[in-house]
Amino acid sequence: MFNSTSQFTKLLDEKNLRYRVLEAEGPNAPDDRVLMKFQGHYASMETCVFFPEKVQLAGVRIFRVAQVPVEKREEVLRLLNQWNRRFVLAKFYLDPSSGFVEIAVDVLYQEDNGAQLCFEALNRAVSTCDMVFPTLLEAMGDFQAKPENS
Repeated sequence: MFNSTSQFTKLLDEKNLRYRVLEAEGPNAPDDRVLMKFQGHYASMETCVFFPEKVQLAGVRIFRVAQVPVEKREEVLRLLNQWNRRFVLAKFYLDPSSGFVEIAVDVLYQEDNGAQLCFEALNRAVSTCDMVFPTLLEAMGDFQAKPENS
């Protein structure tokens, strides 16, 4: 496990958060990955934080936010573009092969602050995803007015 991954998982342990680590193995898997699941008010999220071996950069990803029907993709793409202008550090995109909306945040850090910055980026990405999720569902014509736990 890379040092940056180890520091990040230590912080997660201190916060009593559950995660799974997939360590880099060989040239085809150059990143350690820390996988986590979150449940917001509206969205269930599968997250991954990627830690490359030799650079002080991490990638926070939220996969499979929502699957967009083909007939709604043009409308949703306009919405994602609006969000990309509004949330400058987060990138919203639509995977063309699967039709899933995904979110990406990249984090540059120094050795002494990497774990905290990655955790903050993860926290903000999850919060942002949960905040925009009802609007995304509305654009797809699939919004239910109240979250489950309100």
